[in-house]
Amino acid sequence: MAMASFRLPDGDTPLPWLMLKTGARGCSGCSRSAWTPRARSVPVGRESEARGNQGVALMAMASFRLPDGDTPLPWLMLVGIHGVVSTGALRGGGYHRWPVRILVTNDDGVDAPGLLALKQAVDSLGEVFVIAPDTNRSAIGRGITIHDPLVVDEVEIGDGTKAFAISGTPVDCVRLGALGLIGAPPDVVVSGANLGLNLGDDVTYSGTVAAALEGVMLGIPAIAVSQDALGGGSGPGLAYDFSAVTAFAAKLVPFACQRRFPRHVIFNVNGPGISPAEITGARVTRLGRRVYDDTLTLEGESGSKKHYRIYGEPMSHDQQPGTDLSAIDEGLVSVTPLHFDLTDIDGMDEMQRWEIDGLLDDAGVH
Repeated sequence: MAMASFRLPDGDTPLPWLMLKTGARGCSGCSRSAWTPRARSVPVGRESEARGNQGVALMAMASFRLPDGDTPLPWLMLVGIHGVVSTGALRGGGYHRWPVRILVTNDDGVDAPGLLALKQAVDSLGEVFVIAPDTNRSAIGRGITIHDPLVVDEVEIGDGTKAFAISGTPVDCVRLGALGLIGAPPDVVVSGANLGLNLGDDVTYSGTVAAALEGVMLGIPAIAVSQDALGGGSGPGLAYDFSAVTAFAAKLVPFACQRRFPRHVIFNVNGPGISPAEITGARVTRLGRRVYDDTLTLEGESGSKKHYRIYGEPMSHDQQPGTDLSAIDEGLVSVTPLHFDLTDIDGMDEMQRWEIDGLLDDAGVH
């Protein structure tokens, strides 16, 4: 037996590896070509032994942490590869390889300050690619571009790095990334940071949330990130402090990449409009209910055309504990797990009692 020490690609995470001969002849009787890299992970405390190809198995007792510095990995990893340790060892168990390929997008446009803040927050976690709309596409929801080709322009953003600005929607951005614009598909999609909150019923309108949902529909873990303006409000021209919510979202990336976390679920993260020092914590929440005070206002006429405004009045919400809206009211960061399955299971049970087949007869179809 020989003790060896390795580090992950971040250069700072030590892995205490223990080398064990598992074959009668050890690795001296093997050629490199006879080895097929394999990996599996077993929770610490469960018995496991290396079987199969003769040679050297590498066993790591994981009391180490991911590059974020805070995420412990209590795993025992077995890597059947001759004398080589690679990040592929992380694929076999609860985690993606590290570092990851991260796609950053938004709906406010490629020049939005929240996009830059989020990109810089996740820069240290892996290889970061930015694909964002070339202009503001707020409240576009899951809109896509189907009648025109997508125009892609490589531009420089605020920190001097390159990004792809596209003529389409946030969902288009994620599709482009998954289909090869950045080479291999991303390991995780991080959308935001939005100028304004995406809470309660608003999530169905949000391009920020839609981009994350597109990620999970394609089998890619995803996080949506939104920030209230300081003192409340949304949109350009207001003051924002993205530092707390983007740093928090970066810490969530390893959790989103865990294979044990459901593939069809996104994290919807919202930060309150207060300074980081005033934020009192974070809470897992459910969606609340917005109260929209919209009015129909005639703003002008031009010939036979009338110009109306129906949106823009301040919104309120139901005061219900445990919701994303109440968490923001309390100065907390809200994290809501969301999925795309809109099926009402209870409603299905009720409708089964309606004998809906008979409606076809009533309609004269049969």
